[in-house]
Amino acid sequence: MKIISIVNQKGGCGKTTTTLSLGAALAERGFRVLIVDLDQQHNATDTLYGRDYNGYSTVDMIYFATRQIHLQVEDFIRYSDREKLDYIPAVSGLSTAPSILANDQDSGTVLARIFRHPYFTKYDYVLLDNKPSLDLLVVNALAASNEVLVPVEPEDYSINGLTELRETIRRVQDSLNPGLEFNGIVISRAAMVRSEAQKAEQLLRQEYGSLVYKTIIPNRADVANAKRAGVTVLQQRGSDLGNRFRALAAEIVSRG
Repeated sequence: MKIISIVNQKGGCGKTTTTLSLGAALAERGFRVLIVDLDQQHNATDTLYGRDYNGYSTVDMIYFATRQIHLQVEDFIRYSDREKLDYIPAVSGLSTAPSILANDQDSGTVLARIFRHPYFTKYDYVLLDNKPSLDLLVVNALAASNEVLVPVEPEDYSINGLTELRETIRRVQDSLNPGLEFNGIVISRAAMVRSEAQKAEQLLRQEYGSLVYKTIIPNRADVANAKRAGVTVLQQRGSDLGNRFRALAAEIVSRG
């Protein structure tokens, strides 16, 4: 089982789209995939389930773990027949998670303890969709993960934010999860016809080398159309964006 956190403290850089579409592409290749929605905006849940989900969710899972209430993992997991993957939904009440976590004696490792449950070993990939923050919930996600994948929009603000994110990753490696690896950067929401975006891509590749994936995810209307239809871009016939995520999945698998 490989647990990958999709993280960037900047909003609007394509984290949820990356999580969902990468997950669907991996499932399409025959891997067993679980998506965990850790964003109180619950956009991943809205796509996979629909609006107004009111069952067990990630905040309940966290609450149960901190209160040492027995976890029946199956109660939290839903299945998307369209995308052929499992997911744990989120609700807006997830905004209380940092305060719930803070009351735990080992507040940084609650999610890590949850994912040690034998049930999760059935999955090849567990993808954690994180909110745009570096708070205690995101630290928990990093502490529970094997790898970090960072979607970055090719513009100055996003690139500058990588320094703070990498420092957070280093702190988690030092104090909570020495096995955490910086898996890489995927250039996302890219308007590559613009010279500014081309310069930003060049800067990223110079600075981070092979950590930057070859596949670039452009900024296309496919994403908005897929959201309205409640599907990932892979379900849109002939979508170039869907094929880009298939290529990204192939790169991730090839890295082992």
